[in-house]
Amino acid sequence: DACMQVAELCYDKQEFRTALYYFKRMSEVASSHSQQTAALLGMLRCSHHIEEQTTVIDIATKLLEKPQLDSLVQQEALYCRAKAYIHESKYELAIDDLKPIATKVRTAQGAEAKYLLAECYYHLNEIELAEGEIMSFTQQQTSHQYWLAKSLILLADINVDNEDLFQAKQYLLALQNNYRQADDIATIIADKLEAIQQLETQQNTDTILTE
Repeated sequence: DACMQVAELCYDKQEFRTALYYFKRMSEVASSHSQQTAALLGMLRCSHHIEEQTTVIDIATKLLEKPQLDSLVQQEALYCRAKAYIHESKYELAIDDLKPIATKVRTAQGAEAKYLLAECYYHLNEIELAEGEIMSFTQQQTSHQYWLAKSLILLADINVDNEDLFQAKQYLLALQNNYRQADDIATIIADKLEAIQQLETQQNTDTILTE
């Protein structure tokens, strides 16, 4: 119990490495199922914060092997492991973990998972599957507009890859007109539109030169 108190105190102060040490000690002496789960969950969260991806994957896997795991803990473990897999470019493994979370786009993790699922398919060059995830996201209700916006920006990227600059620009302009939150989306859209403008100029130059 003393270990748990110190671990939680350090975690609250965002001293994640120290907290990780105490959660680890607690996991070694925990006698009950609930204590063991709590210690592993603490270790998972600390490892996630300090971006120790191998530890995240290891701890999440141990948690997910536990019987009668609370559904919220299961979701968090899958989410953290998926993010770690993405960091290591293990997109197929990430997809397996993201799928069950991405069905719940009303939650913050679910909405992010839906976007990450599309992004993983994109990295694997499974473009139709990526588009399918984005389109299904647009048809679902979510209050987490940031991840929906990121998905539409990814859709614009897909159109740029397909050399459909007009369609890519339409997605970005529609998003620019409708997105109201104060975050990095406006800057991302502006950068993407500028890049498309440069591509259009290049295309026009090439056309003139070949005529």
